[in-house]
Amino acid sequence: MPLSRRIPIVIALTAIVITLTAISLRGQTFDPTLTDPDAIAMECGGDALAGLPHYESRCADCHALTPEAQQTTAPHLAGLYGRPAASLAGVSYSPQLSEMFHIWEGETLHQLLAGEMSIPNHPVMMVEQDRRDLLTYLRTETRPAPPKFEDVRVPTHLLTMEGDPAYGEYLASECASCHNAGAVSQGTPDLAGRPREDFLHLMVAYRQRALPNPIMQMTAAKFSDEELAALAEWFATQKPPNEGG
Repeated sequence: MPLSRRIPIVIALTAIVITLTAISLRGQTFDPTLTDPDAIAMECGGDALAGLPHYESRCADCHALTPEAQQTTAPHLAGLYGRPAASLAGVSYSPQLSEMFHIWEGETLHQLLAGEMSIPNHPVMMVEQDRRDLLTYLRTETRPAPPKFEDVRVPTHLLTMEGDPAYGEYLASECASCHNAGAVSQGTPDLAGRPREDFLHLMVAYRQRALPNPIMQMTAAKFSDEELAALAEWFATQKPPNEGG
């Protein structure tokens, strides 16, 4: 085949690959396990507090954040991220939305808010940072409800991960500001001597917001699995203060 005929074919194939890659990446922008507000802000690239006025001025008249608060025939926003478009029962969707096969996540919501989907009478936000702030707020406020503590399960890979106790000792210096002998005598939980599995269960529960302490939620979310395994190994080898030695 002459080179002049091959070039358009190569260009067309390249365009198809780029399009399929973009679609694949678009579908990966929603992580249902992402519940930490700081991590959500980093993922969405916005400020939830700055997004609140946008929600109140552009969305709140039609869309409530919970099913219980929804007063119009528009869809509520609870569980918005990861929801297929036009999928709530009892809602009358526009023909344009009804014919779409989108999953609501970062890219598709940006398209909606930027007016690229041409939904009649839907507010348009042309400033990208405004959209990022709004979506950060919505993602934060419509997070899945946390599980009950007794329903939290430590992932198998974390339970079986071999932690480095020396690294755990180094990391534990951050914990000592609250979990020290003096604080323990005043009622702060003692981590020394805590069984490895119990420690990991607690930290995973804080990660998933199953326990209500905001400081511990942020702390647990900050540590990687490798760091949690190291801390668990270190604390399991320590004697509680009341045992002496």
